[in-house]
Amino acid sequence: MENPDLRLAEEARRRLYRIRGHEVLLDADASLLYGIDGRNLQELLDRLLEDLPDGLIFQLSPTEAEDLRLKSGRLLPCALTERGVAMLAGLLRSEKALKVSLALLYAFSRSGQAQERRFLTQDDLASSVTAVASSSAERSSSARALAPCGPQA
Repeated sequence: MENPDLRLAEEARRRLYRIRGHEVLLDADASLLYGIDGRNLQELLDRLLEDLPDGLIFQLSPTEAEDLRLKSGRLLPCALTERGVAMLAGLLRSEKALKVSLALLYAFSRSGQAQERRFLTQDDLASSVTAVASSSAERSSSARALAPCGPQA
């Protein structure tokens, strides 16, 4: 497997926030990085909030959203931890999703939030993404509803 695009990894690293003691990626930033329509991603994440254990994804409180100066009036954002990003990678089964996920996992590991507090090798990252992708095949039908960002005909 090739190394993650270092520019993409740096862009991903700049989009990580520390919330509730975790390095997280907000849903709006995930939408931009993955090139997925934000509303569709939000719907998928809302369904996942109900199904996944704590530590993968959580919804920000109104105070947390305000502290981040996010627009009021919109739905409260979801935050994906490193493991949540790996889970999302398994649902968004495409070449671009794999590249973005590798870059994000690399960014998490470089930010010092790797779960085992060690540097993840490229093989570790690839194995993590591959394992999540194969274990979440039954959830892939949820991801089919996602549409790419951009002008719609």
